[in-house]
Amino acid sequence: MPVDFIMGLCLNGFDLASLKNLLILLICCRLLSQRCFMGNLLTLSYWFNLNPGPFLGNYSRVIYGVALFLLLLSLLSWFPIKKNDKDKLLQRFWQKVQSFTATIGVVVLILVFLRQQRVSFLAMPFWMLVLFTVAIVWIYFIFRYATKKIPRIRKEQAEREAKEKYF
Repeated sequence: MPVDFIMGLCLNGFDLASLKNLLILLICCRLLSQRCFMGNLLTLSYWFNLNPGPFLGNYSRVIYGVALFLLLLSLLSWFPIKKNDKDKLLQRFWQKVQSFTATIGVVVLILVFLRQQRVSFLAMPFWMLVLFTVAIVWIYFIFRYATKKIPRIRKEQAEREAKEKYF
């Protein structure tokens, strides 16, 4: 049925942008209709369930993949830290990235382990929500450091060097 509808839209003169928006709408409707995941996100009983049960199937693989990806990024951030010995600002930025990825990766692994082992209080989905919120705030501070603080400090250093040149 959806394929016939889409083909009819294409034959009646809809452009590709409309078709792309329609496909996105169909995918979103399909995701929202899945009771196992999306429907529960809006209820407090899901977030504060003391025994939610383990992650099943692809959900656990995705979460393990994200945690391992973060840990891999923390290991890979050693290279820019060692490379930027003379530029302390960039070195500090990469240290912030490394501490973020290592901390969030390890905490995600711990929370998933606790949920898979069905530890009552610590397995609540609420803790994942708290961790996600902390990660967003932490990313904001790293982004603010990279976009606002580093240019300001570089400008101050350039002004200080210009003044010291005359003394």
